[in-house]
Amino acid sequence: ATASTVYGVEYHTADDFMADGLKMSFSFSTDDGSNNSATYTRDGHYAIGGTYVTDLGDSAVTVGAGFSTGEGLAQEGSVSINEIDDVEVINVGASYVSGDMTFTVSYKDGSVKSAELGTAAGTSTDSQEVVGASVDYAVASGVTATIGYENRDDTLNGAAVPTDSGGSIYLG
Repeated sequence: ATASTVYGVEYHTADDFMADGLKMSFSFSTDDGSNNSATYTRDGHYAIGGTYVTDLGDSAVTVGAGFSTGEGLAQEGSVSINEIDDVEVINVGASYVSGDMTFTVSYKDGSVKSAELGTAAGTSTDSQEVVGASVDYAVASGVTATIGYENRDDTLNGAAVPTDSGGSIYLG
């Protein structure tokens, strides 16, 4: 599940979990503290994710989603040790394939609450939200043209980070 000590389980289903084309994964871990050090600990983690794939005639649709969270982390930073009290990340995406075209959309939202080690829990919040879309076109065998768009909003200590936020268009 994660790099915690002795208590963890993960489970992956076949691609027909409750419906043809649905695959799920689950993981959970907790830490007994035996590997804790001054630079790294983990109290607990769980995650769930899944994908669904189906064919619609000459087209294919894939939808995926995942959620992960962890608590009670501490890791050494560049100046001091930061305590990470709560981490949550969710990812959702879908793709639609028809002939030589693939259309993809995605969404990610993540946040972390942290503090200097030994101070009040969750005194600082950092986050990132990303929305994206792209279109791929198979021009020839082995050659694909891509155009995409991404909009990203980052915050550090609860304040917007303009140098890391904004929209972009990419070609490839």
